[in-house]
Amino acid sequence: MQNNIHIVEDLSQIPIPDNHHLAVLDQALYLKSDSDILTALGHLYHMPDYHNWAAVSDWIRDLDWLNAEGYVLAIDQFNNFMSEDSDIKNLFLYILSGSVLPWWEGEILNCMVGGETKSFQVYLVNNSPLSLPAPSPNQERINNQVQLAHHLDDIPIPDDQHVVILDGATIQSERELLAILENAYQLPPCQNLDDLKKGLRDLSWIDASGYVLIIKQFEDFMKEDPSKYQFLSLLFLDTLHFWSGDLGYWLSKDEFIGDRPKQLKSFQMYWIKD
Repeated sequence: MQNNIHIVEDLSQIPIPDNHHLAVLDQALYLKSDSDILTALGHLYHMPDYHNWAAVSDWIRDLDWLNAEGYVLAIDQFNNFMSEDSDIKNLFLYILSGSVLPWWEGEILNCMVGGETKSFQVYLVNNSPLSLPAPSPNQERINNQVQLAHHLDDIPIPDDQHVVILDGATIQSERELLAILENAYQLPPCQNLDDLKKGLRDLSWIDASGYVLIIKQFEDFMKEDPSKYQFLSLLFLDTLHFWSGDLGYWLSKDEFIGDRPKQLKSFQMYWIKD
């Protein structure tokens, strides 16, 4: 097999064979630094450690816990990916082309007893400019983030914030998560994750200046279903950036494509390992 980097115009053009793990880095989620990329990769691949490039480079050449026959990595909106830091962009591509792809294509046979070659395909998606996010001309963007913390006491919680704390070790199914978040955010009945996404983009019934979502023991969160964990990670990131004012595109000062809250609010998310 030949592992390679491909260029496509749309995510729909990417072939995804059966039993292959799909990971999508979405520039709409405002990946602006190497820390953002490392965190996204760590979550997408369920890595035990992702706090530097050496760790990510090591673990992405393991991935045994995913039980996949191959891997597909898509970088959406690549034409704007890390546009403000070309050095990090080039480093990431160098690691993929010079280390990750050759490893899974054959180097693993010479370096690991019982190692198995696998397909690892990378797709760079060059979307139309109309899909790109842009800041509102009338409101200043709020910096909502996913952050790591060691303990609850380390997390700053301003007054008048709506705080939700989840125990990742006890949530192992979509139904359990929906029931807990319905109650925590007083949401209308959620039959699926689309309902949850819509509910988290409203929250007009909660009298709060902002929101804080904390997941304790996040390494155990949805551990029995890695693909669902990946989807939920992106859903939470979508929620944070929606409240930041990131999603959508302004054609002109008065013409807007996409959803945006009437009032931008702080929505911070914290992952606690222990």
